[in-house]
Amino acid sequence: PVESSPAALPMAPIASAPTPALQGPAIREPQPSQQPATAVAKPLLADPATAKPAPPTKRESKLPAAPSTAPAPAPPVVESSQPPVVAAPNPKPESVVHATPTGSLSLSLRHRIQTGTLTVEIDNRKVLEENFEKRTPGIRRISKFDPVTLSVGQHRVTAHVVGGRGKEYHSEPFDLKVESGQELALRISIDDGILEIAPID
Repeated sequence: PVESSPAALPMAPIASAPTPALQGPAIREPQPSQQPATAVAKPLLADPATAKPAPPTKRESKLPAAPSTAPAPAPPVVESSQPPVVAAPNPKPESVVHATPTGSLSLSLRHRIQTGTLTVEIDNRKVLEENFEKRTPGIRRISKFDPVTLSVGQHRVTAHVVGGRGKEYHSEPFDLKVESGQELALRISIDDGILEIAPID
């Protein structure tokens, strides 16, 4: 006879203890994105056999640019708070005056006429015209006049007297030479109705 093994007894399920819940906020697992993925376009490679060559670029002109005719802008005006400085005028050079050498001539009149006028001319130019008088009759009187300045050189002197009664007297010309710084004197006299000019030594 065949022996049979005892049949296996069914095992009761073992109840597992419940796992205690962890404290803290619940950790959410990341959800997959709901947006659809966009396809990335791949660049198309041109066929070198059918590709057209790029148009040639224009070369820049190397000629210089024409000068501008527009006027340059005026510089800005900056006002200063200080008064303008006025330059002192340059002093003018003093003109050199060379003194002309001269001499002097003193004139006097000796006469017996009561009143009259004496006129003296040098080189036909009147240099003296004076009235004279004499108070004491019968006595000669000498009337003196201011000296005359003459340039150096040769001169001609003439005299003319008009008396109180209108009688006139004229002298002969007298030549006179004047040197630089020289002081000369002439005496004009009326004697016997004749007017003469003579130097005084």
